[in-house]
Amino acid sequence: MSYSSLEPTENSSEGQVDFISTNIFGMYGVSDKINLRVRLPYIWRKNKSNGSTETVSGIGDINFGLRTIISNKIVGPGNKVFLDASIYIPTADSFSENPLDEDMDMDMGNESHDDFAMGTGQYSAALGLEYWMRSEFPWVIGVSGELRQPLNTSDGGFKPGRKMRVDLHLIRQKPIIKQIHPYIKFSLRHADKNQWDGEKSPNSGGVYLDGFAQMDFELNERASLILSAGLPIWEDINGSQLRGISGSVSLRVTK
Repeated sequence: MSYSSLEPTENSSEGQVDFISTNIFGMYGVSDKINLRVRLPYIWRKNKSNGSTETVSGIGDINFGLRTIISNKIVGPGNKVFLDASIYIPTADSFSENPLDEDMDMDMGNESHDDFAMGTGQYSAALGLEYWMRSEFPWVIGVSGELRQPLNTSDGGFKPGRKMRVDLHLIRQKPIIKQIHPYIKFSLRHADKNQWDGEKSPNSGGVYLDGFAQMDFELNERASLILSAGLPIWEDINGSQLRGISGSVSLRVTK
C-alpha cells in the first residue's frame, strides 16, 4: 500500500491531491528461469480544490509480465541479472473527454469527464532490465531501468507520453538491528508529453529525480515487511504538475 500527498508545482491553481494505492501482486515460477507475474491496483484519490472536495476510488489498469532470470548468484559474491517484459491492459475507468477542450465543463461534479480517472484507457508495453552486484562491500548495489511505450490512443483521445526510468539501489547486507536492512534508492525518470486528440498537454512531461529511504524487516525466512518514504529531489518539468511526498507499506511473502 502506498500513499502520496501531491500539490501543484506552480501556483496556477490551489489544491491538494491525496492518493492511496493498494497493489495485489503475484509471481509464479514456470521454470527455473522464467516467472509470470501480475499486478492489480486498487486506487483511492481525494482532491481538494478551491474549497471543494471530491473523492473517487476504483480498480486500476492490470499489468501482466514475464521475468527471465539471466544470472542469479544466490549465495556469496556474484551478480544477478533479470529481464522483464510486461503489458498494461485497460481495466479501469478512464478519461472520456479531452480536458484541454475549452468547451468542456470542468466542474468537479461533471460525470462526462473524471479528472481522477483510475486508468489511461489504452494499452502500453514495458521492457525492463535489472542488475545486482554483491561483493565484500557492505552494501548490495543494483541498477534497474524500464522503458514504457504506449501502443494506442484511448477512445477518449488520450495517449500518454513514453516514459523511461533508471534507478540506483543500495541495500545494506548486514542488518543494523536484528533483521532490519536499510535500503536507499534514487530514481531518475524522463517522460514525454501526454497527448489529447494529437495535441500535446502543456502540463505534462519532463525530467524527475526522486529519493527513497526504506527499511526491510525480515519477519522470517519467507516473509518481510517493507516501509518506504520518498520525496522529490530535483525536476525540470513542463507547466504545473502534481509533486509531493510519498510513503508505502508492503508485505512480501515467498513460498
